[in-house]
Amino acid sequence: MKRVPFAALLLAFSVSAVTVQAADSGFYLGVSAGKSKLKDACSVTLQADFSCDDNDQAFGVFGGYQISKHLAVEVAYTDLGESDVSGGVIDSPTLSSKLTIKGAEVSALFFLPIGQNTDLFGRVGAFHWDSEQTSDVPEIAAVNSTGTNTTFGAGVRYRGTNSPIDIRLQWQRYDDISGVDVDSITAGIAYRF
Repeated sequence: MKRVPFAALLLAFSVSAVTVQAADSGFYLGVSAGKSKLKDACSVTLQADFSCDDNDQAFGVFGGYQISKHLAVEVAYTDLGESDVSGGVIDSPTLSSKLTIKGAEVSALFFLPIGQNTDLFGRVGAFHWDSEQTSDVPEIAAVNSTGTNTTFGAGVRYRGTNSPIDIRLQWQRYDDISGVDVDSITAGIAYRF
């Protein structure tokens, strides 16, 4: 008779451990949007009548697998926007040039729970990017570049109670993309499966 209560207790503990593990792991998909700054894109000394804008909109789609409460692996497609230079000199037409950057990334995310439904996280990974620099001057051809560089960041995530929805806010740095570092601040929403 004493084995029955012990077996029932062991079964209850096993079921609750599986339930906790299931809540801490699984696939997710999401979208994010925010602002980007192409640092150093406007650092070239411009003549008096030229202007430069190195801030733009950033957006992306992402998906991943939450391996455990503290670790996830994520892939994403990210459009970091563009920088614009325009202007002209007296008695000449206005000139403009644009640098656009987008690409795919893979990252490991490391989570630190700070509340029942809230985590701080850090990320590190690789960003495979494509950039295009164009100009409205016919003599200057478009320059396309590709490469793979590091990306890292930090943020906070809120996991909905009894809901498969996560909300996140993050800062991310993309190193040396076509000669510039890019910072982004985005808000995202994800659905857990």
